[in-house]
Amino acid sequence: MTVSECWLPDGDTFVGQGRMDDRVYENTVIGLTSNGPQYVVTKNDGTTTTFAITRATSSEARFENPLHDSPKWIQYTKVGDDIIATIGNDATPDHEWRFTRR
Repeated sequence: MTVSECWLPDGDTFVGQGRMDDRVYENTVIGLTSNGPQYVVTKNDGTTTTFAITRATSSEARFENPLHDSPKWIQYTKVGDDIIATIGNDATPDHEWRFTRR
């Protein structure tokens, strides 16, 4: 199974797409709202979940939604030329993916 993400800037937002084996499984948007930066995920079934930013540095962004069933947080960390995407429900990550820019 191959998992990939593609992100493009669109004004003040970033629009992304998650793919699994070349099939889109979610659409994502990171953008500014009246509540600050938000990470919005729309699954193929039309359900939408919003995660609020809780940490942002020059190499890391973390978004959380403690009311969501799973995951409760999503984190992106820049390591060299790669981005590591991590999701979890408590302090221990549940899944991690390493993406290399192409």
